[in-house]
Amino acid sequence: MNIISLACAALLLSASASIARGAPDEAIQTVSVAGVRDPDLKTYKAFMAGMDAFDSHRALAPRADLRFLLTARNAGVKLDGLTMHISADDLDVPVVVSADGGFVMPRNRQAVEKDAEVILNKKKGQLRWRPDVHSPNVPVDARRLGDLRLECEVLWAVSKLEMPSFQRVFINAFDGPCNTKAVHVNYVAPKQLSAVVLEAGNRREKLDAEWIENNGQMYVPPLHDRSWPDDTLVKFEFAQ
Repeated sequence: MNIISLACAALLLSASASIARGAPDEAIQTVSVAGVRDPDLKTYKAFMAGMDAFDSHRALAPRADLRFLLTARNAGVKLDGLTMHISADDLDVPVVVSADGGFVMPRNRQAVEKDAEVILNKKKGQLRWRPDVHSPNVPVDARRLGDLRLECEVLWAVSKLEMPSFQRVFINAFDGPCNTKAVHVNYVAPKQLSAVVLEAGNRREKLDAEWIENNGQMYVPPLHDRSWPDDTLVKFEFAQ
């Protein structure tokens, strides 16, 4: 779900959103869980920030729910047997992870108070996470622009807590990555793309080729362009 690239500063976010979308660097820490060293860690407060952002920007996708999605960084990593826990002193809360790597992060006041970590039983760097927002009745070969905007807001809320302050200040100067053309928010395509078409009512426009990247594996939707309403369909045309 998402890699955000800057012309003037290097920044890696996740995304799935999959957002989806790339993941920010994990905290440097060594913890042993179920016999696996260096599990992927993220603070529970960071995920809470993402959930709060989802609630704050809910109008972008009023009929969607928030889940997160874990995906493998390479083909050799499997999701079989994946477990997730919210962990702190005297606290262990399991989080159910579905077969596709999706999960809903529960709200837990005690986890916030105890500065809990979210721990996986996989080695660090094997998985990436992204927010996953899908409104109902969207065609399988398309995404809804408001859903992508909301994924971006969630991803930014989580990622800005774990990045150097100079990067955060730089991006905030543009009102965040989701509201400016100066920051490219890239989304992973479901299959190799030949074109992306925006459709809103009678308006139809093909995305310029420069916004399809990595040999058709990624695309950059116009999140910042409010002339395209949230109900705009981002329709995929796949390479043969």
